[in-house]
Amino acid sequence: MGCKIKPNQHGTLALSVHWNGRRFWEGTGLPDTAKNRGDLQRFADLITAEIRADRFTAERYLHYFPNGNHAHEFRPAGPEPAKPPKMPTVREYFDEWIKRQQPPFVRAALTRDYRQHITHYMLPIGIDSANGRCAFGELLLTEVTAPLLLQVRDKLVGRGLALKTVRNIMDASFRAMLRDARTVGPTHRP
Repeated sequence: MGCKIKPNQHGTLALSVHWNGRRFWEGTGLPDTAKNRGDLQRFADLITAEIRADRFTAERYLHYFPNGNHAHEFRPAGPEPAKPPKMPTVREYFDEWIKRQQPPFVRAALTRDYRQHITHYMLPIGIDSANGRCAFGELLLTEVTAPLLLQVRDKLVGRGLALKTVRNIMDASFRAMLRDARTVGPTHRP
């Protein structure tokens, strides 16, 4: 019983774990090199020591191989952990939000301004985000940051809009939507 290193058919290293009368193969994805064999041998020796000391358990298997080939066998039974709700993009949230901005709760002219400011000016603007270049409306709500908003402001000013118009777009219309996203929360459903 123990843990040994073996090359697999793909030319990468795998661990052969003999424990509890069973044999498990766990791939590592590491190329078969001397350095990788040395690093992996220390890992295999640690597992072997636990197996021989009778301290290797299902929990230890999951510790070493959380996504291993047999991890599903050793996970405790119970309800699946709840997945967090899908965070909407700015465009998806706007589409839900604008439906709530209707008379008699909001003046008709304000609804018109919200729709024009956000759909015409904010959503289509191309920005450089952490995920590369994209339209502002395609960002997740959680990805909207102050530096990105500064990019949007600069692009609106670059289009030749008056500063007062830019402030109305960003500090009135878009800020109202963000305020509701924080207080009411995203209502988008996947």
